[in-house]
Amino acid sequence: MSEIIVEVISENVKEKVHSEVVKLIENVIKELELNNVKIVEKSSTDGSVTLKYGIVPSPSIAINGVLMIIGEKPTKKEIKDLILRATLNI
Repeated sequence: MSEIIVEVISENVKEKVHSEVVKLIENVIKELELNNVKIVEKSSTDGSVTLKYGIVPSPSIAINGVLMIIGEKPTKKEIKDLILRATLNI
């Protein structure tokens, strides 16, 4: 099974909302018992992020290089649905 890359993009990776989103994703991964999902934390001011996605509001989430959540804190159900959908596309 191929690896699923979940990028959590925020202006500041140390902000509370960013940490909450990462924790939520970790919980969903654990709940789904997936071992092929990698979380990558990125700053929206990072040059590689702006080159790839443009300017994105915080927090945003990309899965396998596609922005899925832009500028809002997702619910657990949204994260679960997106990750499950990504497993079908591998």
